[in-house]
Amino acid sequence: TAVLTMTNCIISGNMPDNFTLNGAYYHPNNHYNISHSLISNGFSGEGNIYGNPLFCNPNELDLFYTLGMESPCLGAGSDGSDIGAYTSLCVDSYGYDIDLYNGPFWYVDSSGSNLTGDGSLLQPFQNINYAMSLANMNDTVIINPGEYFINLDLEYNKPVVLASKFVLDSDSSFIGTTILNGSLSSWKPVIKFGEYSDSTHIIGLTLTEGINGGVLCEPTDSVITKHNKVSHSIISNNLGGGGVYISRNTNLIIFDAIIDNNTGCGGMFLFIDASAMVLNSTIRGNSGDTYTGGINLHYADHIQIINTKIINNIAEGIRNFQSDITAENLYVEGNGDVGIKNDWGNLSINGGEISNNNGDGIQSSSS
Repeated sequence: TAVLTMTNCIISGNMPDNFTLNGAYYHPNNHYNISHSLISNGFSGEGNIYGNPLFCNPNELDLFYTLGMESPCLGAGSDGSDIGAYTSLCVDSYGYDIDLYNGPFWYVDSSGSNLTGDGSLLQPFQNINYAMSLANMNDTVIINPGEYFINLDLEYNKPVVLASKFVLDSDSSFIGTTILNGSLSSWKPVIKFGEYSDSTHIIGLTLTEGINGGVLCEPTDSVITKHNKVSHSIISNNLGGGGVYISRNTNLIIFDAIIDNNTGCGGMFLFIDASAMVLNSTIRGNSGDTYTGGINLHYADHIQIINTKIINNIAEGIRNFQSDITAENLYVEGNGDVGIKNDWGNLSINGGEISNNNGDGIQSSSS
């Protein structure tokens, strides 16, 4: 068995991933021992830290891997040593410390540069993954308008906001013009919330052409309450997993979103013991194969739906199998089949309108 051992190392800025640990899912403790290191997008292990290592100056090759005076790597290694191959040396030709940009806002532009940019407003990065890996806890990565072809894997617990310029001034025009395109890549979503991902907030983006969904929440071994959110976004024209696919034991919060024209598993699909909260949203025009319609639940835990419209989906508005639904101010209208099909689940609605569906308004079966 091959074992990877690393101490006092910096792993940062590698594309597309900092690590690919094949086999680690089955015997993780037998495959690697990584400690007292900085892994920019996060990695579990004793003394490990994440964020921007603050290398001195990418334009000066002799200073490239030296550390700025504010680097989190200084003194963070084992026995109080510095992390990395070089120590602090970040001065200009006059001997003064160079002031390095370190957020809290990180900018991405299709014409930016990962090499010469520093992530500031005037010197944006080019790559979203790169910016996300360098962002610190509770920072915000702002994507300038454009179309970015990406399958973004948010694998580790690193609370970061990923947003369009909508987040700055609430200009909704940025939502439709800041597009994350999954490129119809083989069985990959546009955004995946990984097993350990928590407290990441997606704001003001269009997510489209993901094969395994616009948003995929990866399954976990046991039920975990997470705080990942998607808001003020458009999730449209995704295949396979539909608009949003929430896997076993995990959860997601969605508000002020439009989920439309997705296929495969419909607008939303919640699998075994999954849960979700949907507020102030519209779920429309979705279709699918086995699991069709606006919202599909299959042995899920529960979903809470508030002030939401589920309209004009190709089949059922809501299809529920042995899951719990609570709803308030729910509108289920104009769907191609039954408005709500509830099989052996608990359904509670406080204030709603269920009308003009091409089938019964509600079909409910009990064991």
